[in-house]
Amino acid sequence: MTSPARTRNDFAKTQLVVFYVILLLAIDSINPVKIFLHVFPNIQPWHVAFTSIVLMTYVFITEMKQMLYFSVKIFFHSILSIFFREVSIVGKQNIPHYGPVIFTGNHANQFIDSVVMFCTCQRTI
Repeated sequence: MTSPARTRNDFAKTQLVVFYVILLLAIDSINPVKIFLHVFPNIQPWHVAFTSIVLMTYVFITEMKQMLYFSVKIFFHSILSIFFREVSIVGKQNIPHYGPVIFTGNHANQFIDSVVMFCTCQRTI
């Protein structure tokens, strides 16, 4: 399992990389695609586009599990925010960052309990 601090650091690094790439592509003088095509005039732009599509497909396939997990977490969090203004968690500091743990809900409607645990827990469940 990854620690919450490491997950936040990875997310921050990903945001910085995305920002950097957008900045590179936005400025013509430092755009790596235009520089590459200028240095190698025999390569057509569709070659670069096809290579990019293949690489993006590879990343999507290899990271699909993690992207699906966070997509579902965002979806459930948005649904919970419609029905509940505030959710307060008692004893959140007692959840271990590593190792096995058992979560149990104590309400009659345990679907809501499991969704709240899923959305508020920093661990990957």
